[in-house]
Amino acid sequence: MTDGSSQTPVGDGSLEGPALQQSSSLRESTRPKRASEPQGTLAGSILGHLKRSITYHTPGDGPRRPESSPIFFYERDQPYYEFINYSPYPVEYDGRIYPTAEHLYQAHKFLATHPEIAEQIRNIPSAGAAVQESTKLRNVQREDWFQVNLDVMDLVLEAKFTQHLILREMLVGTGDREIVSASKSDNFWGIGADRRGRNELGKALMRARSKLQAGPPVPLDTAVTDRPALPKPLPPTPGTSSSYTAAKSPREITRRPDRSTFLAAPILFYGPNEPYYEFANTSHRAVWHGQEEYRTAEHLYQAHKFFQSRNPGLSDHIRVQPTPFAAIEAARRLLRCQRSDWSSVRQSSMEATLEAKFSQHADLRNMLLSTGDRQLVYGDPHDAFWGLGSDGYGMNELGKSLMALRDTIRARHLDDSVVGPDIDR
Repeated sequence: MTDGSSQTPVGDGSLEGPALQQSSSLRESTRPKRASEPQGTLAGSILGHLKRSITYHTPGDGPRRPESSPIFFYERDQPYYEFINYSPYPVEYDGRIYPTAEHLYQAHKFLATHPEIAEQIRNIPSAGAAVQESTKLRNVQREDWFQVNLDVMDLVLEAKFTQHLILREMLVGTGDREIVSASKSDNFWGIGADRRGRNELGKALMRARSKLQAGPPVPLDTAVTDRPALPKPLPPTPGTSSSYTAAKSPREITRRPDRSTFLAAPILFYGPNEPYYEFANTSHRAVWHGQEEYRTAEHLYQAHKFFQSRNPGLSDHIRVQPTPFAAIEAARRLLRCQRSDWSSVRQSSMEATLEAKFSQHADLRNMLLSTGDRQLVYGDPHDAFWGLGSDGYGMNELGKSLMALRDTIRARHLDDSVVGPDIDR
């Protein structure tokens, strides 16, 4: 769980520390005991296959059989760092994009009672800073937090690992091996310095893995990013202000996920390492316009700004730029020379660009059609018109244009030669 700073992540903002052992008897009676405390029947019933007194074997303790060795994760330069909540994978919840799973987890401390604070945490640039802000505001976090924090973590991880195909495959690929958070500074979510900590993050990951293994398979013919919307908070229980019910004992390890969430999930695309990045104009797919080849759809879109301007030759200057980002910058420098009516034609120019791109690449066309009726969302945090913008409330016009094109292709059964050559063949 890193945010690029020197701060050591502690998962829950160190709010599970010794000072909290003096909390009320009601709170202590409704959450599992720590590993350092005497075991009770509740602690013994939770995840009965794992004893609280276990001492975890770490890689430095010598060899052990591969089939029984746990997976340790924590350090940024080690395998499985992606399992950390600080890893830079955005998560959608209730229509908003959180920069990391840690942002969403910390925001949940305030969503039910102080949504404005939750929003403040969502907009903090780094996971470490989000933890620090949450820690400073612990006096106003929801009163039942330590009754529901494990359930919240389950929901956060379910969202993270169902919204990123690469992460889901990585988690499912661990088979039935034990997963251990090797944090030395956190004996609740990790194993702590003495390796006797609770490892609740590892346990939550194993529960998420069991659900994914039992759930719908990932389609084999497409690189699908299933992004099920995280389940809405449960209704408040009578006599409380909680939007979650208290954790059950013993906790369920395997619960089959609701298949409907997989079917209706929106698809987020933006980063080059994500499935469906090909939908972005910056993806490296050449596009023909007339007799000219453009390196990417972004090159063509930026060139449209000068096709009917007073200096149409500038479009060729855009076309020969080495990267889509260089094309964007070149068009920005020539802002005064672009066509005067650009604001009124930019959407039709985008539609023409997308039709050229998807009609010239059969695999992209099939990928677009394979999304069915799912919502397409361009997650660019820097563009509130074509994407979601920094606040997650952008217009998503690129996603809308792609969905309109999908409907058009489906309706007219677009053949392989509508616009230019099919350069995949």
